[in-house]
Amino acid sequence: MTTLALLAALACLPTLATAQAEVKSPLNQGTQWGKTKAVKELPKEITVGYFNVFYMTTRVAGGKQGNASLTRRAELNLSEEAARATTDAGYAYLKAQLEAKGYTVKAEDAEVLQNTKTFQKYAKKDTAAKVVTGGGSQHLKTEDRVDEKIVAYASQLTGVTLGAKGGAGYVPLSLELGGKEGRMTLNFLGIIDFTEPVVKEYTAGAHDIVEVTFPPSLRMIDNPHYGGQSNVNYQSAKELGGKNFGGHELKNASPAWLKSHTTDQDGVDQFVVDEAGYQAAALELLKAYIDQFAERVEDFKAKGG
Repeated sequence: MTTLALLAALACLPTLATAQAEVKSPLNQGTQWGKTKAVKELPKEITVGYFNVFYMTTRVAGGKQGNASLTRRAELNLSEEAARATTDAGYAYLKAQLEAKGYTVKAEDAEVLQNTKTFQKYAKKDTAAKVVTGGGSQHLKTEDRVDEKIVAYASQLTGVTLGAKGGAGYVPLSLELGGKEGRMTLNFLGIIDFTEPVVKEYTAGAHDIVEVTFPPSLRMIDNPHYGGQSNVNYQSAKELGGKNFGGHELKNASPAWLKSHTTDQDGVDQFVVDEAGYQAAALELLKAYIDQFAERVEDFKAKGG
């Protein structure tokens, strides 16, 4: 199925954000940094820097009890195409929610990014510095096969990298893009997991026992280690500030996303998804999270932080 066909299918999904999504822990009120009071005086216009979603594809868990130890792995067979289509549908929903609150929502302008003094400086030093458009995805794999994941980037957005040694350049770039008038920006990061590992360690008679299981659990979680947290920001030539949001856990109770869950001959749990079901369930999680995030954006603008 093509990406366009997947997007068309997603467009037909239920629009009620909490149809199958249960909020176990709500999005917190945010961690403030920098200076943001001036954001109250800005027009209701917001620039989206990135909208990235990580889809977990392997999980590893283990334990130790006395002389017994056990480590096991679970794998999910999600395609990158499905991850990209779900991410694009999530971004479309975020944009619609913010527009309903009166915001003009826009992406970074590729030409403006390329012509900034900061980008030009780093581009001269490193050919890896580039402006990226059109989204995409990559399957992040590890030698030890632990916590592998697909990260998908919304195709409607434009991003920038300043190269391998460009870390120090993002602050001056933000100051430059903010300019004299200032602007409001946001970045979105979501993590969707497929299981909650259960480890039991105990002694029965003379035997030390460790049990590791992977019950199915499609959920959206907060793990800053995987790339940070969603945030909303104020940028100007003189000041930077913002809020980072996390602390959430949302679950989707529908079993429709999972076609089968078996253990192979190597002892690895294999999760085979129903791709359309997975996309629908993951999108409901994204919507439930976005509903909360859009409220946090509105509070940030109204209160100046």
